[in-house]
Amino acid sequence: MKSKMSLSILFVILAAALSAFLDALTVTAVLISVGVGFYGVYHKIHSSDLDLDDDGTLDREQLSGETLEQFRSFLRSLIMHGVVGTALGGVMTLVGEPQNLLIGEKMGWDFIEFFKQMDVITIPVFFAGILTTIFLEKSKLFGFGAKLPDVARVIIMNYTIIEDEKRTDKEKYRLIVQATAMVLLVIGLGLHLAPVGFIGLALIIVQTAFMGITDENQLGHAFEEALPFTALLVVFFVIVAMIHDQHLF
Repeated sequence: MKSKMSLSILFVILAAALSAFLDALTVTAVLISVGVGFYGVYHKIHSSDLDLDDDGTLDREQLSGETLEQFRSFLRSLIMHGVVGTALGGVMTLVGEPQNLLIGEKMGWDFIEFFKQMDVITIPVFFAGILTTIFLEKSKLFGFGAKLPDVARVIIMNYTIIEDEKRTDKEKYRLIVQATAMVLLVIGLGLHLAPVGFIGLALIIVQTAFMGITDENQLGHAFEEALPFTALLVVFFVIVAMIHDQHLF
């Protein structure tokens, strides 16, 4: 996708869709990981002897200075668009934000009913967010509007092609398992087949089983990386519990 405008809107929509079923902090962590991944490829080419330019004559000096700053600005704007998307999608569903669970419990709404009751507000706000994204990209205010440098685009595209060619059948199978788990998550939450916690726990078991993870040490790194976001979630749920205990609703 060569259009920065289309890419920005895509980030908003994808972040909103993910945040409707996952916590906004989790989606933000994914966005940051994507940005760091792109920057890591760029830095790897800049600081090594690898050459992923089309003509095989990459000038490393052109990767520094203004080109590097433009690439950083490009990544920052995309991540910020995605973060805004998490707010737009998080308010739409029962599990999008911690406080939504409390609201749904007090009102007696399930997943579908919550969406129906809130869509009179959340849908217009979503489209307002899309229009804001378009306005910021067109006006280039507040650091938005930076485009991906051509040399960076070529490097990332060629690097992606090389990585796709090296991907093994086992890695492809794992991607299929993760995509299937995502579909099951949407179905489980949408049809309210079980409490939210049970659905999440079941998907963790399904993924670890079908991906062949039998050693707890293999799971340790994932929990370590999630600790800061888990701490923030605990704080949010404590605030929601205080609201519930004080009968503020």
